[in-house]
Order: sequence, then structure tokens, then C-alpha cells
Amino acid sequence: MIWNIVLNYNKDVYDFVTFWDVHIWPLKSFDPDYLEGYATAKGHNVNFNMAWGMTGKHRIDLYIDDVKGQRMAMQNSVPIQHEIAHAMLYGTEYFVRGVHDNVNKTFPISFWYRDRWWWRKMKIKCIDIRHLL
Repeated sequence: MIWNIVLNYNKDVYDFVTFWDVHIWPLKSFDPDYLEGYATAKGHNVNFNMAWGMTGKHRIDLYIDDVKGQRMAMQNSVPIQHEIAHAMLYGTEYFVRGVHDNVNKTFPISFWYRDRWWWRKMKIKCIDIRHLL
């Protein structure tokens, strides 16, 4: 999924995966007290029962539901593509605003993936930040 999202932003996958350190964690492994004291977390209620992520300097941490199935993969795709969009804009003035101001502007992508013995097609929507790249 990560490769296909990067490709649809017209970026080189090899450059992305060698530059960005992507960590995928089970959703239940996150300690909610970790964000205490962060200025960006004040006044925001984060639902730690939903998949989400954080993007920092050359690192993406994704906390997703560790459950098999296409429906769960589609739910996990939302924070995955959101954090990749942040990574694409890292180091620019649009790093936060470019993603959060465009969450309602999306474009569809689709790709095939292998699920045990079958090939399945997944369709997801990505935040359209292509004009900022």
C-alpha cells in the first residue's frame, strides 16, 4: 500500500523508502501518556482506539489495527496515506497545513495485492497534495 501511494504521488519509491524510516505498530501498543506535554497535542482529543500516525524528521510511526482483511486494510489506509502526504511535504511550509487544509480534496487510486492465494484489488482515496509537490 505504501509503495502504491508513493507512486501515485509521482515520487520514486526507492528514494522514499531509503529516506523515510517507516514503523508500523499495533494500535494497542501506544502509550497515550507519550503525547503529554507536546504543544501540538494540547486541546486535541485523540481517539487512541482508531488507527493513526505521526510524521517527524525522516520517521513515520503508524499505529494501525493489526487485523487481516480488506475492510480493515481500507480503514488503515486513511492514516497511512495521511502520514505519507505529510512526509511528501516535509521541510516545506505546507508540511502541516498543506495536508490538513486539503483532507476533503482527494483522488482515487487502485492497486492489486496478494491475499494468501488470491489477488485482490483495493481502491482508496489519497489527499490531493500533488499541486504542492
